[in-house]
Amino acid sequence: MQDQPLFGNVLRDIQLGVKALREAYPFVRRHRLWIGVLSYGWMSKFLLVVAFIIGLNFLAVLVNWFGSLHPEGPLSYGASLLDLYSGMFKKGYHLFSLGGMKYLILILGEVLIFHAARRTMEVLKGTKEAAPSLKDFMKAQMRMIEISLAAWAFELGVTILISIALGFMHADWLKSPLNWAVQCFFLGAVMIDGYFEHYKLKYKASFTLSRQIAGLALVLGVTTYLLLSIPLIGAVVAPFFASIATTLALFEMEIKGWIPLKMKI
Repeated sequence: MQDQPLFGNVLRDIQLGVKALREAYPFVRRHRLWIGVLSYGWMSKFLLVVAFIIGLNFLAVLVNWFGSLHPEGPLSYGASLLDLYSGMFKKGYHLFSLGGMKYLILILGEVLIFHAARRTMEVLKGTKEAAPSLKDFMKAQMRMIEISLAAWAFELGVTILISIALGFMHADWLKSPLNWAVQCFFLGAVMIDGYFEHYKLKYKASFTLSRQIAGLALVLGVTTYLLLSIPLIGAVVAPFFASIATTLALFEMEIKGWIPLKMKI
């Protein structure tokens, strides 16, 4: 692959990311990728409990919205929906921007990411892999912990630098949107690492490649962030769906030679 600019072909990668998101849901239904998720034993069941507890944060917003809903017409109802979406986003922003909660959810959801990526690759390559051992899953789990901690550290460092720079420029109004974009990029980079993990890449190399496909990382991160905000089921849906979309996008990128990996198909 030819040398790429610092952040690669952003618009091209955004388009590919959106394409993968559109294809992910019918892909899941057609191939029934959810089958086998509960075969991982107590960990998958524990995840559902944690997802429920985390989802209660957003359920409160939904309950309050229903309690205040008295639409007098289509315009009033539309305004009420906007209030709901705004409340969900603000709740998610405050919950996830206060620390590493979003990365904790991905760590707890590794069983879903692991299963979804593995099953998606089986379909795309037309092969049946051997059933993963406990050792395989634990390696993937430790990798997720490592990459999530690294992403959190990088995110904190970048957001601090942004705050300092914007302070000098007297442009504090840009802080929230830029910090949110940074959070989404690193969330996407964590999802992308699940694909690069198969090639034994260290997390530094993984982040370097994620930067070169920053448009895709941003699309995947925004999607993961928004899905996490869904009451009750977001912590389950987000890692599962995002992992499938990530695998679809990166598989196509690899086939087209847009990322420097070699796959035996």
